[in-house]
This record gives sequence, structure tokens and C-alpha cells, in this order.
Amino acid sequence: MAVIRGGPLDDSGPEMMDAAMSVLKPLLSESDCSPVEFVEVEAGAHCVEKYGAPLPRESLETILNLGVVFKAPTAGAKTPDFPPVGSTIKKAMDTYANITPCRSYKGVKLASRLNIDMVMVRENTEGLASISFRPTPDISCATRIITRFASERVARVAFAMAQRRRHKLTVCAHTGGIFDGDRIFIESCRKIGMDYPDVDVTFRKPDALNGILMVSPEVFDVIVAPNDWGSVISDAMVSSTGSVGLGPRANLGDDAASFEPIHGTAPGKAGKGTVNPVSQILAGKMLLEWLGARHQDEKVSELGRVIGQSVSEILDEGRVMTRDLGGTASTSEVAQAILERARQLLHGAC
Repeated sequence: MAVIRGGPLDDSGPEMMDAAMSVLKPLLSESDCSPVEFVEVEAGAHCVEKYGAPLPRESLETILNLGVVFKAPTAGAKTPDFPPVGSTIKKAMDTYANITPCRSYKGVKLASRLNIDMVMVRENTEGLASISFRPTPDISCATRIITRFASERVARVAFAMAQRRRHKLTVCAHTGGIFDGDRIFIESCRKIGMDYPDVDVTFRKPDALNGILMVSPEVFDVIVAPNDWGSVISDAMVSSTGSVGLGPRANLGDDAASFEPIHGTAPGKAGKGTVNPVSQILAGKMLLEWLGARHQDEKVSELGRVIGQSVSEILDEGRVMTRDLGGTASTSEVAQAILERARQLLHGAC
């Protein structure tokens, strides 16, 4: 698989990837799971001066050949004249379903009394990000594209996920006539829902849904949304668990996938050893589960599940956490605690 670590201009991104790899690589080498090869490709803000773009053509070709990417945050804000690295990869790979799971942990005080366990399924290819331009230096225009094709295929992913979980799905879209594209999205969800009669479907406007998230996030199971609303709601979802540093995401297509944290490069924490590595480690967990399912390798899938369980146990205990969660541990200390717990759980399991 391709690995994007980022470079010296990508703030905390490289630190996060290093922490995640300090967990994944030892566990893979110590187990009898099938070998997983990591191929580092160059990408990030530093590539603009060197190659003329944050994602060099050669790197993109390698990514497309391998079909799966494990990515650290890269500093798109430092290269405003170019599309973000992640957006370019999503478009090239047609990873149309953005999956963001989030849950609460007993040791994280901000959400310790909540029982949050939900997933955002966000359409990943359309919306206001589809076409944007400046006809003059003082005017910015964006065209919001919503199609039945894209809406139906992401709706099917969401319904299938809800069926595997608690059979509850919330469609986040405007039900009135203000946003006509949302009508297509709702119609598409209703159509696909006919194939899943056992899934209980609720329709919520984005503003109303965000309000419920702030008060009672535990009522949700699976949420599906167009790209624009999903981008806003997913950050609010993960924040309700205590920190965006707990949020991984998978960008899934029919034949390709990428895995990354939901957040940016945390420039204020760069080089201090305090950035939360959990989102990157959980992205690695999702990566291994996807690889295992893709190649019918239960041992690789199990390794992913064990990493997820290790994160849960460490955060439920609340003794080894970074500052954003109210702790004092460093990035490397959190990663090491997760690694050691996974080793304990894996004894004789993989």
C-alpha cells in the first residue's frame, strides 16, 4: 500500500504517521499474519517547490497502481493554489463513500457519561467541492452538483452498514425546496431504502441534526449525508466524543480506498510531541480491517480489531492520554501504551 507521511512543512502530520507506524509495523512483524508492504510516496506542502505540485505525478501513479493509501494530514492551507492532496486522491481513485466512525470512551471526561457509537457515511465526490472558480479576483463561484447515481451508491453503503449495526439510519438533508440537490438525495435514499425494509429511517435537516448532536449524540447510529453537510456534521460528531483527535476516516470506492484522520495538521503542536496519535492509529485499524476483508485474510482483520480494542481499553482507563483529552502523556507514550496492550491481547490470537 502507499503511505503518505508528509514532509517538513506538514506540521504534525509526520509525527502522527510515525506514531501509527510504531504500532502497526511491530504488530504485523510479530504476528503470523500475511505480509503487508508499506510503500512511502512523496506528497505534501514541501513538494510544491520540488515538483511543482503537492502531489507529484509519480506519487499519484504509484497510488493508483497500489489501490490503497494510508495518509497523514498534509498542510493544504500552505498550498492554496492547488487542490488538497486528499481531494486529488479521492477524485482519482473514485472513493465515493467517506466513512467516519466515532464513539465515546469512559476515561475521556468530556464524554464519559455518554454512550456514543455512531458512523457518518458521507458522499465524497459531489457537492460544492465539485466545481469552483473565480471569474474575477473579487468573486468566487461554486456550483453544487448532486446526482442520483452518486446519491444512490452512497445510500446503499449507508443502508448496508445500518443493517449490520442497529438498524437505524438518519438521512441528513434539507427537506424543503431551498436546496434542490437535497431533494434528489432524499429521493435516492428512499429508493434504496426499499431494499432494506428492516432499517428504520429518519430524515433530519442539517441544522436540527447538529443541535441534537450537541445535546444527545448517543441517539444516532448511522448518518448519511451529501458531501457538504457531511463535512460539517462529521467534525461535530467526533468533537462530541471529546476531541477531533479521536476521529479516523476511510474513503472507500469499489476497488480502492484511503485511510486518514479527519482533522488537519495541528500546526500549534508540531515538534512538541503532544499531538494525539489516536486518529491516525484508528485509521490504521480501519485499513487492516479493509485489507483483511478485501483479501479474505481473517488474521489481518483480527489484527485491526485488536488495535481498535487496545485503543478503547487505554482510553476507557484514562491513564495514558494526550493533553487534548485532559491527560499529560506524549504522542509516543500513547502509541507505546496502545502497542503494549495490543501485544497482550494478541498473545496466541494471531
